[in-house]
Amino acid sequence: MHRDMGIDAYRIPLSGSAQNFKGDIRIANTFTAEVKARKKERNGYIRGMETIMKMLGTHDLLFVWPKGDRDCFVLMPGKIYKELIKAYCKYHKVGLEIKYSTPTAPNEYQNEYYGGIKRCED
Repeated sequence: MHRDMGIDAYRIPLSGSAQNFKGDIRIANTFTAEVKARKKERNGYIRGMETIMKMLGTHDLLFVWPKGDRDCFVLMPGKIYKELIKAYCKYHKVGLEIKYSTPTAPNEYQNEYYGGIKRCED
């Protein structure tokens, strides 16, 4: 999914069970993510996630704020996440996969992000 968007991402060795390697994937060399694949039930919900999925409904984001905590959890559909992560990477100039071609002249390189998303000189 991330590489299709031109964002650098890779799997963590041993799915985070090795010391100093936590989580399942590393995104844009900035974020670590845990991935849980679950089958949808006949009612369209994922077992154990019915309440959260109903709360999200057709909204873009769901903020779950445990009472007394200073931080919250944010749940969002994949399409919203894709927009946010692409905008983050573009703004911070991180995690964008760059392919390098051979120089056309001394010190001149044709660098562009995969998929023609954006040229480095832009």
